[in-house]
Amino acid sequence: QNGIILNVSDCPPGQYVLRLVFGNKTETRKVVIQ
Repeated sequence: QNGIILNVSDCPPGQYVLRLVFGNKTETRKVVIQ
């Protein structure tokens, strides 16, 4: 099962940028918490 589980109950609303590193590959994803 691939995927990211975030517990956002203690995060303020807003926009976050996640930086994911897979070995030598880096991905950037934007997450909006409302």
